[in-house]
Amino acid sequence: MKKNFALLIVDVQANLILAQPYQKDELIYKIQQLLKVGRSHSTDIIYVRHDDGKGSKLEKGTLGWQIYSEIATAADEQIIDKNYNSAFKDTSLQAYLQSRAITDLIIVGLQTEYCIDATIKAAFELGYSIHIPRQMTSTFDNDYLSAHDLIDYFETKIWDKRFASVCSFEEALEYL
Repeated sequence: MKKNFALLIVDVQANLILAQPYQKDELIYKIQQLLKVGRSHSTDIIYVRHDDGKGSKLEKGTLGWQIYSEIATAADEQIIDKNYNSAFKDTSLQAYLQSRAITDLIIVGLQTEYCIDATIKAAFELGYSIHIPRQMTSTFDNDYLSAHDLIDYFETKIWDKRFASVCSFEEALEYL
């Protein structure tokens, strides 16, 4: 079966970036590079945007809910809005991917232990091959672990060789 890649950018929204997730500048720079290569090769690029409900920092329609301006969408790129951790639950993502015969997903974005993890596991259950560029998800320190340790834990102990392939940034560029 021929591989057909899509780049899935999850929850890289203004208010989350303004909250300064771990290695924010590096994450944005690398997403910009993936976008540049993906766009030059006509790769499907899909943004996922989370709505946390009325009164939240990610309330639909607010400035903080918008895709972060430094990685803004191009006219032909999809935005999938969601209300749950998984980008697949009650959204049009699966139908869109099927309509484009997508087999492989490169997933980047926020937050490692929430929406990224839920999306990876849902994609795995739906039969997609998932590729996670190392250090291209981000999160925040919490009461138990630093953001660095959380990212490392999910990349090495949860996702790699179970639900996804954790790859280098250079490998992700080649896939696009």
